[in-house]
Amino acid sequence: MVLAAIALVLVLSVVGLTRLTSASGLQQIFVSGSDNYLRYEAMQKMFPSRQSDAIVVVSDDALMSPERLEALRDLQFELSFVDGVENVVSLFSVRRASADGQSFPPLIPDEIPTGAAFDDLVAELVSHPLARNHVISADGKTALFTVGLNQELVDGPGLHEAVGEIRSVATAALGAQGLAPLLTGAPVMRAEIDTISERDRIVLNVGGILVGTLVCLFYFQRLLLAAVSALAPTAAIVFTYGVIGWLGIPITVVLVIVAPLVIIVAFTNAMHLLFGIISEAWHDTSAERIGHAVRRVGPACLMTTLTTAIAFSALTLTDSEVIETFGAVAALGAIAAFFAVVTIVPAVASLSMRLAPFRPPRRGASADEAVMARVCAAMDRAGARHSVLTVAIGIVLFLAFAIAQTTLDPSYRLSDNVPRTSETRETLAHLDSAVGGSQQFRVLAHWTPGDGVAEDSLVAALRDAETRLSDVPTVASVLSLATLAGWLEIEAPDRPRDLAAMSDALPDPVRARFVDRETGHALIAVMIPELPTDQTRRLAGTIESTLSELESDWPGLSFELTGMLALTATETSRIIRDLQISLLVAVTLIIGLIGLIFRGVRPAILSTLPNLFPIAASGAWLALSGGTINLAEAIAMTIAFGMAVDDTIHMLYRFRHEQVRGWSNDDALARTVAAIGPVLVLTTVALVAGLAVMFLSPLPMNHDFAQLTIVILAAALAGDLILLPALIRVFGRWLAPPRARARQAT
Repeated sequence: MVLAAIALVLVLSVVGLTRLTSASGLQQIFVSGSDNYLRYEAMQKMFPSRQSDAIVVVSDDALMSPERLEALRDLQFELSFVDGVENVVSLFSVRRASADGQSFPPLIPDEIPTGAAFDDLVAELVSHPLARNHVISADGKTALFTVGLNQELVDGPGLHEAVGEIRSVATAALGAQGLAPLLTGAPVMRAEIDTISERDRIVLNVGGILVGTLVCLFYFQRLLLAAVSALAPTAAIVFTYGVIGWLGIPITVVLVIVAPLVIIVAFTNAMHLLFGIISEAWHDTSAERIGHAVRRVGPACLMTTLTTAIAFSALTLTDSEVIETFGAVAALGAIAAFFAVVTIVPAVASLSMRLAPFRPPRRGASADEAVMARVCAAMDRAGARHSVLTVAIGIVLFLAFAIAQTTLDPSYRLSDNVPRTSETRETLAHLDSAVGGSQQFRVLAHWTPGDGVAEDSLVAALRDAETRLSDVPTVASVLSLATLAGWLEIEAPDRPRDLAAMSDALPDPVRARFVDRETGHALIAVMIPELPTDQTRRLAGTIESTLSELESDWPGLSFELTGMLALTATETSRIIRDLQISLLVAVTLIIGLIGLIFRGVRPAILSTLPNLFPIAASGAWLALSGGTINLAEAIAMTIAFGMAVDDTIHMLYRFRHEQVRGWSNDDALARTVAAIGPVLVLTTVALVAGLAVMFLSPLPMNHDFAQLTIVILAAALAGDLILLPALIRVFGRWLAPPRARARQAT
């Protein structure tokens, strides 16, 4: 009956898998209800940013020759016919103005000149204020083609094919001239991440289950037991993703991490339950003995599942829709893993007993198990001799690690979303060196629509803003309506310079990029190289100070810093602060739950240090390895804490069990370490092995998440096998239940 119900649920889950969709916009993690995001969203509606622009970069020391310029023009022409391309901006978009400012013919003529005339054309091109470091580098060695894509295409399933076609067209157009195009930009990154995420969903799921099965096979030395342990994680993954499909939740690059988490949570619970079944069925393999094992081990597994689910759920306290969804789905996966383990493992074990004799492995048959037992026993004996010293060292290390953690700076960079060897990442670095900046701050100048005084002074104010912002260190270039006005002053000196005249003179697409008279907004684009988050944040502060000075000098105008770069600079710190608060909430709730489970404040107090120790250790690790913390690492702290506390619960649960049976504190602790120590080592190895699968993903976020989680789990194992026993020995009498304390007193 149980197996039939499980089969029905799995069938419905498989149907849900067919409804899965994906969403991998690079800004998704910053979507929230914060004021910063709402301002960014409003700006996007007025002046759509480059989130839908692919950039084709062509670079060569001898790029400027008549033949190669013709090839570049062919590229411009061919790109405009790619499906989904709305516009292409390049050096062929640059115009010169007639003397009266009434017409704007192309700067590059239909017939490209040769000789000295060509040299004059190149010199004019690289010095043009709208071209220099915008569509061509100052040295003429790098050309940029900004390919505007339809937003529906960017958000739809055809993005990968469109990017591939752009690459093919560029390669074909330039190949004869020996030029190799490079692609970058948000859509190109998104297509790359989508491809990697689809691959990761398969690799991480299959790899995680395979690694967990091999660990179980190594320990239990029975193929049947290893196969039984693999069924629960598989069912939990199918159920979790099936629910995601039915609810219509798109798979983001963050949600991909849920799979290995659910797998390792399910495997650890399955291993604990199988270990209990083996112990119970040593001489009697009846279904009753298996039921007894479930009743004995199941409560501890339930407790650990609750603590893990609480930690995962705490992520929903952040004001980020992606992280909130991740926390809710991960908590659902942890609960699904528990029910999969307590239903599938006993049912399949019972069924297998009826089909074939069950011969559990002999104790001590595994040399590695014996080694683990001896190591745990040796650690316990050493701890018994130096308990007070161990506690003192643990407290000192914790304080030192905690202080180191307070020095961490939040970190987020656009290029960290793609592999470190990615073409898009290398191209961004090339743009930083070639044109001075690949990243863009956006400044909105605002005035009351219809305010004639403000409109009359707008161009002059924007020119002043350009001058002041250009003087800010690390700013590569500034582009606004004032840039166009300055160009017209040279090209058409008799043309009026007021806003109305500028609006009438400029073509609609150009005007729409820089000014919206109906809402009273003008855009200033500030280009900078990609910088670490702390430097970007300081630069943003400098720019905002400059904007405040401008507001004082130009009454009727206000200036606001916005754009994706400004959003990430401010929101990264806020989201990481939210994640740290969620971690604090998770710690408080879980420590409180431990006190509730063991019916006393004292067990909760004693469990606090061993569980905070790995969190502090992870902060010290980050401080030593760079001094920054990114979003993946901040999420890992909460997630890993939820898994690490499981070992503490198993230790305390077994220790309380031995105390109730009448053993003294020292004997109960020795028996606990002997029985649970090897299992904790093995489950930690299984967790680490499962997380190590994430290193197969080329995404840096997955690497950072796995690495820090492994550090936390290793520190947690040390805390539970060294620090917790020492605390129990020093304050162990606190943990004794009333009956045990009465017996010890007599």
